Amino acid sequence: MSVRLAVDPEAESEIGESAGWYENRLTGLGLEFLAAVDRAFSSIADDPDRFPVWKQGHPFRRYLLKRFPYVIFL
Repeated sequence: MSVRLAVDPEAESEIGESAGWYENRLTGLGLEFLAAVDRAFSSIADDPDRFPVWKQGHPFRRYLLKRFPYVIFL
């Protein structure tokens, strides 16, 4: 069962800025970044509990993007 995700407006803004930054470095790289974020969101929505806890004693889990140096906290 998939859960509904809510993305913080600041995170949405950062995603857009990062995509623009990557696109300015190499044409198409910004789209690859957005595709990686979309895949991450799909995986998270499918089963959020499968991702590791960020730090012991904290309620957050994390998803590390594979190609890009970003962490999505859930």
